[in-house]
Amino acid sequence: MKKFSTYVFVLLMPVFVVFSINIFIDKHNSSKFNKKLIEDLILNDSLVIKTSLSDRQFVKNRINFQKSYRQNIVLGSSRSILIGKPIDFEVENYSMSGAIINDFENVYYYLKDKNVQIDTVFLEISPWIFNQNTTENRYMDFNKISFKRRIKKLFSVSYLKQNLISNKYLPTKNEQDFIWYSDGTISYNYKFQTQDNIKSIKQFLKKKDIYHLDGFNSIKKLNTNRLVKLIKRMIRDNSTPILLKHPYPPLINSKIISLYPNIKITDKLIDSLTKKFKIKSIGTFYPEELNINNDDYYDAMHMKPRGIKKLLQIK
Repeated sequence: MKKFSTYVFVLLMPVFVVFSINIFIDKHNSSKFNKKLIEDLILNDSLVIKTSLSDRQFVKNRINFQKSYRQNIVLGSSRSILIGKPIDFEVENYSMSGAIINDFENVYYYLKDKNVQIDTVFLEISPWIFNQNTTENRYMDFNKISFKRRIKKLFSVSYLKQNLISNKYLPTKNEQDFIWYSDGTISYNYKFQTQDNIKSIKQFLKKKDIYHLDGFNSIKKLNTNRLVKLIKRMIRDNSTPILLKHPYPPLINSKIISLYPNIKITDKLIDSLTKKFKIKSIGTFYPEELNINNDDYYDAMHMKPRGIKKLLQIK
């Protein structure tokens, strides 16, 4: 029995060490680190960030520690994250990976709580905007990282390695690195930019469900209430919402639309909302309409800067 207890102790010791170091560093450095990160990002205009960040918390920290705010903003997923410096467009970009309507609500209402004056809101409309069945729940991290996700992080060896990095972010020197800009936009690293995009686009269709469209076909009547409420709030605040439709690459777009007929209904609903509230929509769910081709994409989801310019119809 004693040998077994010793064995268990030795077996679990590394786990407790990882947990203890992670929780110690989190407790003592988290708020201080976040504030310094945002200050340095604004000061340098761009940084290469070497540690993993919750993009919801990152956006919230930017709002908290910004000294000034642009009046035109972007609310979107990673599909919209190049709208800004990469295309010479003057906005504040609050896009987050996999963002859904819950994320847009969190950011917009938080900005208004901070009394930020907002003129124009570019609001991303991806095909999943009305998919209430998506399993995406990272929007909850905006207020507080979930207990389950936090525990997983604290026991993570990779998170420990990141915590032990002395220089968690660096000034931008190499344009081939993954870069964050002070307006919230990014530049992908060289490997991502030069990948075989056609191969990546084709592989996208091999998944069981298209990203964020799981359960979409089971919805008989799409519910626009949350989007309508958000649009009404923006108009009441004297802000101008512009709905931005995002298509898939031509190579797979028609196939995805045939697999998920609710995308066509989503398109019609968005058009009806623009008429009802007398607001604009730009972009399209049909890339050929704007001469967007497969080479305008890095992969099946994310456009290159030239593709984003076509989407926004700017030169």
